[in-house]
Amino acid sequence: MKKHFLHLTIIVEVDSKLKSLSDTIQEFERNTVYSLSSTQNVRVLATDLLKTQKFNPLKP
Repeated sequence: MKKHFLHLTIIVEVDSKLKSLSDTIQEFERNTVYSLSSTQNVRVLATDLLKTQKFNPLKP
């Protein structure tokens, strides 16, 4: 089997009860659970949340 590294970009929209964006990001990074499943031919070996940043698709 060949080992490869895939770089994924995922956008997540959230609602937050927290007062600041930085608090929202910190809580998200600490407590979010995500899952990427293996397939019959591709086995997911590891995942890592590398960077969380503000994104607004409505701003030019």
